[in-house]
Amino acid sequence: MPSLVGSEMCIRDSLKTLENKSKTENNERYWYDGKMFQMYKDSNLSMRKLAELSGISFVSIFHTLKNVKKDLRKNFQEDWEDYLNGDYDKIR
Repeated sequence: MPSLVGSEMCIRDSLKTLENKSKTENNERYWYDGKMFQMYKDSNLSMRKLAELSGISFVSIFHTLKNVKKDLRKNFQEDWEDYLNGDYDKIR
């Protein structure tokens, strides 16, 4: 694997930090919300297909994911903007 230069390492480290913060945040959610978000994120299934396969109503899945996404935006908006702006050192 080729070695990374400093700026590439900053980008990689920033993404890993955001990913770890997201995982920690998800683990602290109510178990149903965390599991539902993880299944949706990892499965590449639509909400309708997830509802069909799980037997959980589409409306329940929709509202759960809507609330989780809202929390993620609220909790990570500033870090995401720092990432997009190249302010990698501000992401902690």
